[in-house]
Amino acid sequence: MGTNRYVEELEYSDAKGLDTTSPINLLAPGFVRVANNVNLGYTGGYSKRSGYVNQFLVANQLNGFSIRQGLEYRYKFQANTAPLTEILLYATDNNTTGRLGKIQSGVFTDLQDNSGSNLVLTATVRPTFAQVNNSLFVFNGADAPFVYEQNVEYTRLAGIDPPAAAPTGTLAVGTDLNVGDYIYAYTYVFVQDGQIIAESSPSPLSATITTTSGNQRVSLVLSSFPDDSFGNQNLSHLTVYIRLWRTVVNGSILFLEKGDIPAISVNPTITYVSEASDDALLAEQMPFDNTKLTVYSDYVQARFPVVARNRLVVFHPTVNKGRFSKIGVNGPLPESFPVTHEFQSKVNLELQMGSRMRSN
Repeated sequence: MGTNRYVEELEYSDAKGLDTTSPINLLAPGFVRVANNVNLGYTGGYSKRSGYVNQFLVANQLNGFSIRQGLEYRYKFQANTAPLTEILLYATDNNTTGRLGKIQSGVFTDLQDNSGSNLVLTATVRPTFAQVNNSLFVFNGADAPFVYEQNVEYTRLAGIDPPAAAPTGTLAVGTDLNVGDYIYAYTYVFVQDGQIIAESSPSPLSATITTTSGNQRVSLVLSSFPDDSFGNQNLSHLTVYIRLWRTVVNGSILFLEKGDIPAISVNPTITYVSEASDDALLAEQMPFDNTKLTVYSDYVQARFPVVARNRLVVFHPTVNKGRFSKIGVNGPLPESFPVTHEFQSKVNLELQMGSRMRSN
C-alpha cells in the first residue's frame, strides 16, 4: 500500500479503535493514526464507543420495512448549552414507500411535511444528508430537497420564494426623509437563534416615490409571508422577518433600512412607515439573487450534498455538474443558489469538447 495521500489502517488497540502502540517515528510519511469506534473527549481523552444498542422499546416497530440508513443528528440552539442528539432512521418497503423518522422514547416517529402528514419518499433510492449549523438537508435525487431542524417532527422545503408583489407607498406627513425620489423593495428571511439562515430574492422594485416638502415619510404596504393554509406550523421554530431595502434620495442602490419587520400576519398585507434618514441606512446593500435550488427545474431532484467552505454543494441528478450556495454578509446562506453558482467537472468539459471536435 502506498503512503502518498493514504490513511493507514492500523490494528485496533484495547480501546478497539485507537492505535497506541506504534511509535510516532515509525509512521510513514502520509500516514496518520486512526481512531475508530471511540468517543473523543473535550480534553483529548477517549473511551470505547458502545456497540449495537437496540433503540426500540417495542418489537417490530417498522414491520414490513427495511432500515437502510441511520444517522445521529446533533443540534444546539443556545450558545451556552450542550449539544443534543436524535437518532434518525430511513426505512423502505422496497416497493412504494420510503420513510424517514426519529426514535422518540423507543418508538419510531415519522417526520412530517407542513400539513402534518407523514413524509412519503421514493422507496428505491437512499437519501443523502448534509448539515449546516442546525439545519439538516435531505436529498435523494428523486424528491424535492427538504430541511429538518428539530421542530417536533416537522420538515420544511428548502429555500424561500421571493415576495410576488412590489411594495406600494403613499406620502405621509413628516420631515424625516429628504425631498426627492425613493425606490423600495423587500425580502423574506428565516432567523433561528438570532442568526439569518435563509433569505429570499427581493420583491419587484416599487414605483418611484417622490416626497414633497412636509410630506417626507412614506407609508408602505408590503405582502405578509404567505400562509400555506396550515398556519405555517412547520416554521414555528423560526422567526420570519421582512427586510426592507431603500435608496437614498435620488439614488439607485438599495440599502437596508429595517431588518426585523414581523412577516407573519393574519392579514395579507403589512403596513410600515419609512422614516429613517439617509444617514441612518445600514451599509448592507440589497442582495439581488437568493434563488432557491428548485427554481432550476433540472435541480429539483439534486443529490449528493456536501458542505465545503461553509457552502452547500449539490450535484445534478444525471449530468456531471453541480451548484453551490452563497455566503451572505451575515454568514452562510445554504438555501441560496445564485444563477452564476454552477460548475461543471473537468471530465464533463473534456467529454463535451471531445464531442464537439468529433462533430467538426
